[in-house]
Amino acid sequence: MHAERNDPGRGIPSAIIPAFPPNADALLSQTGSLITDDMLTEISEADYGQDADEHLAPLLTIRDSVQVPAPLEWHPKEVLELIRWSMPQDPDWKPGSIGARGHKMRAFCCAALLRAGADSLSEPYLQGENQTLAALIESVLFLKGSLPRAAAQFLTFRIPRLLCQARNIEERPLFAFGLMVLVLMDAPAIFSLADIGQMIDFVEESAIDVRDPTRAGGVFNPRDTSFLSLSGYDLRHDLWRSFALRLRLAFPDNARLVSFCRITEARN
Repeated sequence: MHAERNDPGRGIPSAIIPAFPPNADALLSQTGSLITDDMLTEISEADYGQDADEHLAPLLTIRDSVQVPAPLEWHPKEVLELIRWSMPQDPDWKPGSIGARGHKMRAFCCAALLRAGADSLSEPYLQGENQTLAALIESVLFLKGSLPRAAAQFLTFRIPRLLCQARNIEERPLFAFGLMVLVLMDAPAIFSLADIGQMIDFVEESAIDVRDPTRAGGVFNPRDTSFLSLSGYDLRHDLWRSFALRLRLAFPDNARLVSFCRITEARN
């Protein structure tokens, strides 16, 4: 059974919305509540300490007011993006911190960037958002608690807006898959086989929109490859593949999901 169609694009599967109702700001609020003043200072100094004070002032606003400036300008966009690329599992990676501290900082920075992407004044200046989303998902799944739920609720807010944007159409399947990962990892027991089938439909139909050159923004692409091949912003594709592996291992008896995940894991 296919997901319901909105205008334009496929709608979020109906089973997801009651469990994860849209919320624009809970993710930014919750990640911000984890950020101490010294963490914020570290973020502000991510660009080799350059313009740290100019970065710090808007970072304080984002954390304390749960509001991202629009348009999102160089201060603090540059340091948010630098921490977005951090690797909390790598003690030699700079800028950024390791372990839980590093994941908290990265989750906050990714949440701010993704929230900015929902604003029409900032959206044109943010490219390859799937890479930001992948880092966010890895960090919230590491940190656990209420963060995966807040991230899923942000996506149920953000995805309908993404479906209405003609540009960056190749991001749609990755956002759809990101939502699927979050809801199934956070609440695996509440969804039926049919619900999971609708989630897979949602990802696949989002990919069809990209592959169809007759649709706005669509470009021809072979259909025997993973939806990951549709995005040229591929620096986090290994993370996306790791999420597919996690789903496959979590649902070994769901034949369709296992097959879908194996295709996603493959390098095309």
